[in-house]
Amino acid sequence: MPGFLLVRVLSENTAVISSLKSAKTLIEGEVEELYNLKEDPEELINLARNPAYRRKVLELREKTIAELKRTDAGMVDDLPKPATLP
Repeated sequence: MPGFLLVRVLSENTAVISSLKSAKTLIEGEVEELYNLKEDPEELINLARNPAYRRKVLELREKTIAELKRTDAGMVDDLPKPATLP
């Protein structure tokens, strides 16, 4: 099983709170995983390649890198290039 970096983000939209779980693969060219845990608690539908979630995937990529840099994770400079999104 490939390694993953997990990021959990709670986002607030008006009165609705949605919980997203993002996993960044450590394999070059592989797409991340993004699940809506509220609507898909079994994590069966990967939203990462859904064009409607493109902006969110890109935002989470940036936040993941920022957090790794903030915590001085030595691996941040060696992370594989992510997949191109639709």
